[in-house]
Amino acid sequence: MSIATNNESSFALKEEFLEEYAQLAAYVLTQEGVPVSAVLSVTLLDEDEIALLNKKYRNKENSTDVLSFPCDDFIEESGEEPVLLGDVVVSPAVAERQNDDLYAELRLLLVHGILHLIGYDHMDCESQAKAMESREQELLQDWIELWAGEPRQGGCQGGCCG
Repeated sequence: MSIATNNESSFALKEEFLEEYAQLAAYVLTQEGVPVSAVLSVTLLDEDEIALLNKKYRNKENSTDVLSFPCDDFIEESGEEPVLLGDVVVSPAVAERQNDDLYAELRLLLVHGILHLIGYDHMDCESQAKAMESREQELLQDWIELWAGEPRQGGCQGGCCG
């Protein structure tokens, strides 16, 4: 898997966290059965920039915590061609207001955004919303246990290789 993480926000996040963030993304994609040829982009933006995207693509006048922009359908993998999964855009400023633990909130928003890219939805159906929330919590719980149990220097951490 190819996962690019870009911190274009004014938040000075720990470099180790950005590495973990990419590995968490790979873990979620692997657990969800996304092909190894998947390409994902994750970008952290300031609140005003995510508000512009929210206005442009969702016609909403406010900032938001996470946006997902899907590309290819990951189920239809063809040979060795990369599957362009899409982009997840997260606002650390909004995340910080939602949770005293910024890093925990950023992890949740990443998982939430990825699940949207692969077809989960919570907008139209309460049972789908509950299923999505349950899957988010399951993935995060497993990730935290794996990440805590592995050495954090170099190589494949947290039990995920992509």
